[in-house]
Amino acid sequence: MAIQLKELAPTLSHKIVSTDVDVTIVERARRADKYIPAELKNVSPARLQKAFIQAPDGTYTVRPEVRQLVDIKLHNLLTRPPGDGFDLILCRNVVIYFTDEAKATLYNNLVGSLRPGGVLFVGGTEMVAAAHQLGLSAIGPSFYRKEEATAFGARPRPRLAAGAR
Repeated sequence: MAIQLKELAPTLSHKIVSTDVDVTIVERARRADKYIPAELKNVSPARLQKAFIQAPDGTYTVRPEVRQLVDIKLHNLLTRPPGDGFDLILCRNVVIYFTDEAKATLYNNLVGSLRPGGVLFVGGTEMVAAAHQLGLSAIGPSFYRKEEATAFGARPRPRLAAGAR
């Protein structure tokens, strides 16, 4: 995502917050470990040159100017929202394993983290069944926009009860 944002809007300021509940994954991402060429086989040569540094042993690391755009945190999305004021939240292939109660908690937390007009992008099999109750409107397959504030001020943030459909 950081690479694409730098390409699409190089003069704008970007900040990405990346979270995971797995300590090992978070620590590896924070170190920007070496990537073997096979892990980057789908990255174009031009992007590889712009976003990565190749070491003498043939492995690659993320360039510091790309890495600095990403804040990597250990975070459990079910315990509290990841922050607030986000323009875009990507949460793909996460809720397919969750109970209805856990899904309700997760979606409440994510919607609360979006700014009005912000977009939630979920996996193709993770449709938000109670989107309207959460203040979301579907804008395409897997994409939901948080409703804008009303003319009389901010709309109260709705809550979704576990199991609501």
